[in-house]
Amino acid sequence: CEKGKYGDLEAATSKDACLSCAVGTTSTGNNRGGVASCVCSKGYTLNSTCIHCASGSYKEDEGPGACSNCDQGKTSPPGSTSKASCAVGCGAGSVGPDTGPCVLCSPGKYQRDSGQNPSTGECVG
Repeated sequence: CEKGKYGDLEAATSKDACLSCAVGTTSTGNNRGGVASCVCSKGYTLNSTCIHCASGSYKEDEGPGACSNCDQGKTSPPGSTSKASCAVGCGAGSVGPDTGPCVLCSPGKYQRDSGQNPSTGECVG
């Protein structure tokens, strides 16, 4: 099975038998171990299920590891995948105070500019 999918059938005869890992998880490919082949994606941490890293943190690797905190005075949107996401003020696609927490825009809404907080900007749709 390709990355992001797993197989749980013995003697499968096609890649069509592969199933997608759940949201927030991925696999490395050639996954024959069933759903256990799926691990937390970058930006997600294990808390009985894989959940977004909280605002103000990030995770650069796949697997069950913990999210790392941004440096003091910096924040990041939930689900950030690199330290480069940490900045003063929330990034585009989210709103919140300069030191966080950032809140992602809900589906169907957007925020083009970074550094927007609820008193000066909001997600629009």
